[in-house]
Amino acid sequence: MSQDDYDLEREPITIQQVRRMPGYDRAKNVDENSHNISQKEFEINYRLPLRPTVIRGGVEHWPAFKLWNDIDYLKEKAGKEEVQVYKGLFLDLILKYIANNKLSDVESDKKFIKNMTFTDCIKLFSEQYAANTILYARSSTVPNHLLDDIGELPCCSETDVRTSFFLGRSSYTDIHEHAGPDAFMCQVTGTKEVILFPPDEINAKALYRISGVKWSPVRLFDVDFKKFPLFSEATPYKVTVNAGDALYIPNPWWHAVVSLDDIVTMTVACFFPPKRYDLESPQTRDMFLKKPFVSRRFCKQKHIPVPGWFELIKKSLFK
Repeated sequence: MSQDDYDLEREPITIQQVRRMPGYDRAKNVDENSHNISQKEFEINYRLPLRPTVIRGGVEHWPAFKLWNDIDYLKEKAGKEEVQVYKGLFLDLILKYIANNKLSDVESDKKFIKNMTFTDCIKLFSEQYAANTILYARSSTVPNHLLDDIGELPCCSETDVRTSFFLGRSSYTDIHEHAGPDAFMCQVTGTKEVILFPPDEINAKALYRISGVKWSPVRLFDVDFKKFPLFSEATPYKVTVNAGDALYIPNPWWHAVVSLDDIVTMTVACFFPPKRYDLESPQTRDMFLKKPFVSRRFCKQKHIPVPGWFELIKKSLFK
């Protein structure tokens, strides 16, 4: 498959465009920590209070950090496995389907999403790459033959971990949140900048949150203030994530991601259950209403009788 198979609808989004977003000059810096941070420090200072932090060198101990720079190694190990390649920006497709009341069909759009072997995918991003394209590959998990290259997470002993694999070049991902789990964004190759927004009522309004959808319709590279005048009230944070770093993104912080260099970048997102939930987050309240089993777990953590969870949510929703 060649890039001629793609009918791209927009040009790639650059870091220069994102940095022109309103409020970028007042964005707060995400806390930085070394890979030596203890699990206790991480739990007390970040995981329990739901604060993001970047762990410098947090995944440099992974075999992937050294091995995945070798394209031939990747082809030999996982070349026959299948990945999904997306053309354009995923939010474009979501908004299109929302407008047509067919959101459930998004993941089956064969014009936008194509399956190919990992070898063909790597070739598309390296040997056959064209600078005027938006292409982004992901699979639901790390390719099976590369799983042994993934090591332990920094300062975290979670065993209930789900992984997703992302591969791109000069890529951009619109503002979204993870709808439930905490995550470590583990950068194996390449460098990215991440813009984050706290998950509170003010930012939910500023980002024009659509109930039931984990994407914001606001585009950082081109904010339309006629449609989204409240975006000026958003509270941005920013951080650069280098190869070998791991960014902790607590549930359900909003974030957008953009590449800083023109090379093949590979990211492993590691998702795991949060230690606690925060009812100040409208996403969390919605999740509790739609998924009672999550609410039971929350009530157990807070020592609240399970039958009382619905009253608790209602008070928070209508206070």
